[in-house]
Amino acid sequence: MPGTKRVASGARTTFAVMIVPKDTTGVFLRSKGCYFSRSAQEPQNFADTDWLSKMSDDKRGCSAERTFYIEIPDAGNREFFATAIKYSSVEKGKRVVLTIYGRGFTSQIGILVNGVPLRQSLGLAQPFIVDDGKTQEKLDKDLKKEVDGTFERVDSNQLVASFRLDDKFEGIPASIALIAPGKSIELRTLSTQFYVNDNPGWAMADFMFGKRPVDDKGALKVSKVSAYKLNGKLKVIITGDNLDRAKYVWINGEYPQMFRDPKVLNFDPIAPPKEKIIEVILVTDEGASIPAVIDNPFYEVEKTESAFRIDPNELAFGDAKLVKCYEFGAKTKRADFQLGGLGFKPAIELFMGTTKLKSRVLRSNLLEVEIPDPEDEPEIEVRDKVRGLKAIVRVYFSRPSGGCKVLPTTP
Repeated sequence: MPGTKRVASGARTTFAVMIVPKDTTGVFLRSKGCYFSRSAQEPQNFADTDWLSKMSDDKRGCSAERTFYIEIPDAGNREFFATAIKYSSVEKGKRVVLTIYGRGFTSQIGILVNGVPLRQSLGLAQPFIVDDGKTQEKLDKDLKKEVDGTFERVDSNQLVASFRLDDKFEGIPASIALIAPGKSIELRTLSTQFYVNDNPGWAMADFMFGKRPVDDKGALKVSKVSAYKLNGKLKVIITGDNLDRAKYVWINGEYPQMFRDPKVLNFDPIAPPKEKIIEVILVTDEGASIPAVIDNPFYEVEKTESAFRIDPNELAFGDAKLVKCYEFGAKTKRADFQLGGLGFKPAIELFMGTTKLKSRVLRSNLLEVEIPDPEDEPEIEVRDKVRGLKAIVRVYFSRPSGGCKVLPTTP
């Protein structure tokens, strides 16, 4: 009730309005539910312990006190930022869907497209949640003259909008603005710090309505692909003509962020590929362009065993079986394994790093090997000097339930 610290009981109490300072970030509420007979007197306050003793069990009762924390969205911070937008091009006159990403989007935010506000929806994908009031009907008539669309605030980091323009319009709307109390952002003026379909800025962005005109005389052409080391990562730069037509670029299966320009494609550094070569694939609306491969600057051929190659069809590992193990103190010092596979011949040798291991080939698909310190899960390399082959396997050791044989002295 007004002027009291309690919400009055009764079926008519469905909500309460609380006014708090503008910088309040949250409110703690304490609640305690009590019931009592219609003929009984209600407690004067929640801390009235005498009330419980005065009433019989059939006329009163209270639940334990509970505390609730209610967070006030956007309290103390009216700043919001837009970082990216994504969409797929549609035909002229069709409806385009935009997803806008950022931080701090308040529930009071609005979107203007070419100066026309989009209607805010409670359920953009829920057609049965509609406003059937006359105000909305009048507003629809005014707004549909130029832009027909709605948007929904998914959360403080994402907005989704759907709208269409005139059937003759082709391109990107001249203005897309976000407006909220205390701030506004014009998305079309944002540049390198704002990503459009994963590319910085709007300069090379696809049309929202229709397609960019293609000049047959200006086909994409790659002049040079350069790759070099940069702070432990691979940096790739592509030069040529009309490179801005590349919608996607793959580098050894990776899709890094890039800055697009008609003459240069500049990519963010990526983790060094394991392959010997760098292969680039550029995808345009007309197809794919694959320039000549170049050497991977991170790839280093083994100096001592450069002739060895991996061929799983001729030499490979299968299962590993523990035969016996030996321990000293609390640590396993040695484990004998049988390794299955194919292509095992008497000439093969096993190494753990630079250490040659004791091994014996039992048959072409089975060998025995002694592995020191197996708890370190070592990586074993098999080399066949006659055939110039190698294979690699990592051995995982699990101590038997009965333990290992104890060594009498330090091995």
